[in-house]
Amino acid sequence: MTKASVFRMKILFLCASLGSVFLQSCAKYEPKPFSRPLGVSIKKNELSVAAHQISSSESKYYFNQDLTDKGYQIIHLSIKNHSNDPIVLDAHWIDLHLASLKAVGQKLHYNIPLQVTPWIIASIFMWPFLLVAAANGIGCNTVNQEITTDIESRSFGNNSIEVIRPHNQLNKFLFVSRENWRHSFATVLTNKRTGERITFDVVL
Repeated sequence: MTKASVFRMKILFLCASLGSVFLQSCAKYEPKPFSRPLGVSIKKNELSVAAHQISSSESKYYFNQDLTDKGYQIIHLSIKNHSNDPIVLDAHWIDLHLASLKAVGQKLHYNIPLQVTPWIIASIFMWPFLLVAAANGIGCNTVNQEITTDIESRSFGNNSIEVIRPHNQLNKFLFVSRENWRHSFATVLTNKRTGERITFDVVL
């Protein structure tokens, strides 16, 4: 075996090893259903509010990643509207510095160049690895789009507004940066018909 052949085999082995490390979990993203909030439910005016701080293991369950390692604390907020009127939840009436959903999504996104680079290097020696790089790039981009869709549909950001219909329940994730985190907060719900505001003091 020539020195060139040995060198080529070493390069391919290195690329394959790097690929196995970097391409570990960019294959699929499956949103998990909400579990029942573990916090104490506060009831007022035919409304009930419960909140639960999401742990590291729960973050991995919901998002396939630990967002606490990326600088965020997560709250599962659940609101039940037992009344006959629509109720408004507005981010500006939550006494927390909520993160933008775009920023959270970007934290969860996979780094596509990092995922495909080992295969591009390998393609210098064997061109079919370009196909692998392209497939992984497309796959990771699809996963990132699924993450964005999930975050936007199931979360409540710094500019969000939701209307809770009569006799319905709202479940949302709230994201707060570590430096702005507090274990208690107030949230105000507004009766859309009467304009009445009801304040809930939540302790996590």
